[in-house]
Amino acid sequence: MAGFEVVKANTCALPQYSQAVKYGDTVYCSGDIGSVPGTEWELAQGTAKDRARQALSNLSEILKAAGSKLENFFTWERKPARCCIAVFELPLGTDVEIECSAYIDGAGNRGKL
Repeated sequence: MAGFEVVKANTCALPQYSQAVKYGDTVYCSGDIGSVPGTEWELAQGTAKDRARQALSNLSEILKAAGSKLENFFTWERKPARCCIAVFELPLGTDVEIECSAYIDGAGNRGKL
């Protein structure tokens, strides 16, 4: 598909899915559970807050590989849309999973999402 690109970053990724995909001026990131890069899916130690910080750090690296950044998703003026889904259990028993979509800097976008 023209304009469709798979994004890879140096974070933990399962082979069954893409860490992110770019299409046009938007990057769509898969969910991240706060695993520590360079490990065999070891979750960040501590609280859910610690795993959320690790997940955001991982997403930041993925967005950077796509030519974007967390600031292109999180803004104080415009809150991101969200989807909360109740599940019996998250992968590896974690208590956090974060996914996001963000615009790509300089890709001809007319404004923030």
